[in-house]
Amino acid sequence: MKDTFPIPVIQCKQCESIGFAPIYVCKNCNGTDFQDAQTNGIGNIYTHTTIRIAPDAFKDQVPYDICIVELKPGLRVTARVMVSEAGKVKIGDQVVYDKNDEHGYWFKLKE
Repeated sequence: MKDTFPIPVIQCKQCESIGFAPIYVCKNCNGTDFQDAQTNGIGNIYTHTTIRIAPDAFKDQVPYDICIVELKPGLRVTARVMVSEAGKVKIGDQVVYDKNDEHGYWFKLKE
């Protein structure tokens, strides 16, 4: 299991809230001074849908799940969640970052 989430994450130096780059003004405190930060790759499924009719580029992969993963401490990212059978994910399931590619971010259900 990976222990960091390899997406550029930045942290406001004033209030320590984090977000995905680029951010020019902190949404929490209006600060403008940021630093690089890391967050772990563990999150929970915030919401999801099962794709059964896909664009041509993904038609050989149906059905598959697309989820909004809420990472600690509260960041959300759209991702594919790999499961043995599509449609079996549930809101609240814990997931862990697996990889990212040209199509996006991939997570697996945490064992």
